[in-house]
Amino acid sequence: MAERMLLLIEPSSRDVPVSKRTTLPAESLNGEVIDLMATSTPRQRVTPKQKATEDQAAGIADVLKNIAAITDICKSLLIKVNMMEGKMHAMEKLLHNVASRHSESQTQDNLRLEHCNDAEDFTLLENNLQDKAYFQQAVRFLSLIGGRKLGENTRTMLAVASNAVWCGYSLYGKKQKAKLCNLKIFRLIKRAVKTSLPDSTDKDIEVQIIEVLKHAPQKVRREAEAQHRATQMEAHSSEED
Repeated sequence: MAERMLLLIEPSSRDVPVSKRTTLPAESLNGEVIDLMATSTPRQRVTPKQKATEDQAAGIADVLKNIAAITDICKSLLIKVNMMEGKMHAMEKLLHNVASRHSESQTQDNLRLEHCNDAEDFTLLENNLQDKAYFQQAVRFLSLIGGRKLGENTRTMLAVASNAVWCGYSLYGKKQKAKLCNLKIFRLIKRAVKTSLPDSTDKDIEVQIIEVLKHAPQKVRREAEAQHRATQMEAHSSEED
């Protein structure tokens, strides 16, 4: 019998069947067991410490937003407070002026400017205004009864005389009328208006005076017509009775 020769062939690693997956040793990170084979596809895990840090950062951001909003509100309130303070100062100044004027009015020795219904009354007032003390008292008296607007203020001052009186005057004597600009009462009106309204100018006051004088004849006619109608109505009422 032929002698058999046996060859010993060492098995190749490729020929050895793999019965199970070889696991790599596990390592510990912050007390957690991690399979190193599982790290072949990286996944980021947030630790409790990182989560706490993120929550703290978000909380700080919210606090900063709230602080910014509160700052804007405080600025707005400060502006309003400054405005209110300015208004209070203005009111204090106004009250002081009113009190001052009231005090002055109490020292006028009960001065009263009588309404001038005709030329005789007008001449008497003009003569009285020649006295310096009387003139100053008359200025203070008229300045206390003027209106807030220049036109209203000037008309109030000119109410010291009737429209019938003003029909005979123009500011510079035009249309054969007497010159109002030469009289003391003209200076009285201007001084009283400027005392009541310090920002008014001489020219603006003169324009208002010219308007009153120009319309005086028309107002006299209307007054006469109204008086005539009132008389007729009174007579008619008497006839019916």
